[in-house]
Amino acid sequence: MIGAIGELARLGKTNTTAALAKRTGGTTFAFIQQKELEATIEKLGAELHSQYVVSFAPEAPAPGYHTLEVRLARPGEFRIRARPGYWAN
Repeated sequence: MIGAIGELARLGKTNTTAALAKRTGGTTFAFIQQKELEATIEKLGAELHSQYVVSFAPEAPAPGYHTLEVRLARPGEFRIRARPGYWAN
């Protein structure tokens, strides 16, 4: 019974890793067994070989938070992962 209460308390906490990944445009991969870890590493390898990194540097950003929007010019089965914005000082 005590273990169940502890597990419920743990589930109620914020998943820091998932929250950080979401806010930065990343993703998380969960695994418990070595077989799942190996599959995750293969998935990461395939993803790294099929992605682009796009960056920009605003010339004179106003201080504060600025939202970002990334869109594709043509349709297709693509996935965009980007952070929702950035802070300028």
